[in-house]
Amino acid sequence: GGYDGYSASALSTARSFATPREDDDISCGIELEASKGEFEFNGVRHPAGTLRVIALQPDGVCERQGACVVGDVLSTVDGKKVHGMNLQRVEGMLVGKAGTSIILGLYTDQSREPISRHVVLAPSPSAIGVSPRDSARKS
Repeated sequence: GGYDGYSASALSTARSFATPREDDDISCGIELEASKGEFEFNGVRHPAGTLRVIALQPDGVCERQGACVVGDVLSTVDGKKVHGMNLQRVEGMLVGKAGTSIILGLYTDQSREPISRHVVLAPSPSAIGVSPRDSARKS
């Protein structure tokens, strides 16, 4: 019957979540905060509850790919408006497996319209291990 088919597909979906550690979810590496009140950024008024980037994870995906900077306003994730959305829910949209691509809609200090920035989730090279020469050159 139809019910058996449904339960089998539910089981196979659940099984795909049990992945090995090295296949763990990767985050975009941005920390967000919802604004307490309305504010103006680069000539655009944003209402209370607007999500702003308050920190970038050092060597995180967004920092390495130059996707955003502290102070940018996040307006959409993959085309979904995030204003007024629960912060944990938005953070959950910014996580995925290596190779996942996420499109961030951002107001930056260079634009009064949201800019789409495409990030591809990938582990940090430092997590994989860099040679001492590489890390010395960076500092």
